[in-house]
Amino acid sequence: VPITIKSAAVGQLLLVNLVGVPLPQADLNAASMSVAGARSSTTNGFAQVQVPRAATNRVSVIIKNDGKGVAAASSAALAADLPGQGLWYIDSQPVPRLAAGASATVNFSWDTARWPNLTGQLKLIIDPYAVLPERAKGNNTRSLSFRIANGAIMPTETPSRTFTKTLTPSKTRTITRTPTITKTSTSTKTPTSTKTLTMTKTNTPTVTLTVPPTMVAAPVLRLRYRFDEADTATSYADSSGNNNSLACNIADTTCPHTQQFAINNDMGGALYFSSSDATLARVTAPVPLASAFSLSAWVRLADIGHTQVFLSHGDSVTNKSVVLGVNATNQAFCTVGAVTVTSTTAFNFASHLLTCVYDLNSGTLVLYYDRDVVATTNSVLPYLNNNTNTLSLGARWLGNTSASDYFDGWLDEVSIWNSALSPREVELLYNQPRDNGNRVATRTATVTITRTATATATKKK
Repeated sequence: VPITIKSAAVGQLLLVNLVGVPLPQADLNAASMSVAGARSSTTNGFAQVQVPRAATNRVSVIIKNDGKGVAAASSAALAADLPGQGLWYIDSQPVPRLAAGASATVNFSWDTARWPNLTGQLKLIIDPYAVLPERAKGNNTRSLSFRIANGAIMPTETPSRTFTKTLTPSKTRTITRTPTITKTSTSTKTPTSTKTLTMTKTNTPTVTLTVPPTMVAAPVLRLRYRFDEADTATSYADSSGNNNSLACNIADTTCPHTQQFAINNDMGGALYFSSSDATLARVTAPVPLASAFSLSAWVRLADIGHTQVFLSHGDSVTNKSVVLGVNATNQAFCTVGAVTVTSTTAFNFASHLLTCVYDLNSGTLVLYYDRDVVATTNSVLPYLNNNTNTLSLGARWLGNTSASDYFDGWLDEVSIWNSALSPREVELLYNQPRDNGNRVATRTATVTITRTATATATKKK
């Protein structure tokens, strides 16, 4: 900011020509969208892509940062806008960090095997929950008309057919014999047969096609706590079936309390922790983690302004701990070994789903806030887990160290998978937090199709 300082006669300083220059901002734009292998056509003057049914289609979108600032990692969602039915979710994918002027291709998967023949619009939405600071949001969407073809859900129509055949044969034979007797025989035969058959059949079938829910098999759970126990409980069941029971340690000052509907009216009990009471709960047996794993918990803060740890695993040795929590500026973070990712979005007092996905195979560590990617890195290190590390909730407790960074608030649906959840699985987890842990379902569509077929046949002989 250029500033001119001028001294007044009375000894005061006056600021003149004070000019504020705004910081450069990002501006994500959906530059193009295409469906791999789809055939383009024009119907009534509108361009469409014909998408083959019963196939997994790749929808590619080029996302460009048209702003002058750097765009942090975000996410994008793909949906189908169907006439009279609104938006139907298809897929969501992370969008990488983009420098000014840079672009990236983001690929979505669209399985049309259970979709009927229909027309609609594909709709891309960048940063669907508006967590990314941008110069403008008006160019964060893009649409593409489509028609699903090659379906076999219509009744086969019998084409109208007319058949007419007239046969009128004529035959004349004359025989003459001479000398003495003359005999003339004349035979004329003209048969005529005409037969007309007219058949009209009108068939008006009504076909109701119900698209069953798209069941997506989720990775096998390592553990899950739902905290539906009574308020006086000192141990909490593992609903995954792996018997990773959670208990209030006798060395703790007080046990956490269970409260009904503290996170969500549809989610039953939640566990309340208090830093003033030093509440803490620990798993009674070691919880080994694989080379890829995912941590997830619904969180509601009761206090802000200090570092709070929701979940910790491992010990204090370098590269042997996993920690999920918020820092003193209320930003969510996830630490796996020596690598930490931190959200730029600050937590508030509402309920949010926090998910951390670690994958050594792809070298990534991704943090989700609700269903949006808010932090990511591509430089993870191996997590040196010795399969004897325990899990603690409500504070940072690593091995034999003293507990610290106690949590003030509620936890629910604390889950661990020994695999890396995909963006779609995080989306489904957010939409249906009380699924059974193994399968989650998307919406069910019912489409009614009515066709009329008329057949007419005429035959003459």
